[in-house]
Amino acid sequence: LVLDTSNSVRAGLSLIKKAANEFTQQLRPADRIAIAEFNSSVREVLNLTSDRAVLKRAINNLAVSSYGGSKVYDGIAQAVYRLRSSSMGRNAIVVLSDGKENASRFKFDGLRILLAQSDAVLFPVTVLNKERQQNELEAYISSHSESDPYVSNARDSLAFLKEMYHMQTERLLTLAQDSGGR
Repeated sequence: LVLDTSNSVRAGLSLIKKAANEFTQQLRPADRIAIAEFNSSVREVLNLTSDRAVLKRAINNLAVSSYGGSKVYDGIAQAVYRLRSSSMGRNAIVVLSDGKENASRFKFDGLRILLAQSDAVLFPVTVLNKERQQNELEAYISSHSESDPYVSNARDSLAFLKEMYHMQTERLLTLAQDSGGR
């Protein structure tokens, strides 16, 4: 279970925690789960365990990072490496994130190859916060005159935001489909 705690999910972290807790409750008693978080770095939060109370405590203790950066791809890559070292039974990587990748050392093509060489199935679940950012930009544009020099920049940012979220969502879908996930 790979969870996004980057600054971009500030408004959505409670939803990510809720989804993560519900996910852990749906698994079979013998299933083991490890938890990793990513933001400007990647950190293993909890080693593989089937103890649902320990999982819940670890999830509920997560907090949003105060540093910028979101290493989505590095978080997935670390999960692949982690599963390789303790491979037993079915292997799945569930990622709960807004999908906003901007800091990983792993690039998309490299991660695609790494996943193809593993037996892990990827299930990315995106919690988009695009609307919040979009609303802020649209509010700025509508509340300032066209003579404001930042209105043009806000329009450009709005167009880029829509394109970026579309591209990053498509990349996560590609990684999921390549690995047999959804």
